[in-house]
Amino acid sequence: MIQTNGVRVNCASATEPIAWIQQQNNTLRTMSGRLNAIRPPKVPNADLSLFKAFTLHENVRLQFRAEAFNATNSPQLGGPSTSLTSSSAGSRGLTQSNDPRNIQLALRLMF
Repeated sequence: MIQTNGVRVNCASATEPIAWIQQQNNTLRTMSGRLNAIRPPKVPNADLSLFKAFTLHENVRLQFRAEAFNATNSPQLGGPSTSLTSSSAGSRGLTQSNDPRNIQLALRLMF
């Protein structure tokens, strides 16, 4: 990257082609301000629940509940670093930003 003061940053060598150029303030933008290729993709999320009620007595019912959050266990990794002055500019972290699969079972007694 070339900063506004002309200094090369994060280049392996002086002959490496420049991928990014930091523009001066109030200059005409030549490309979109949003780069879809460096945004994290949306991961489909599936939450499931299953309820079953049983009658135990005339006024007493028992309900079984099974719930699964993020049932497919699809990880949503963190987005890339978009800071131009960072040494990790454009690289993605391997930390998961959503919760892993979570399953809960419950019994509910209604009287």
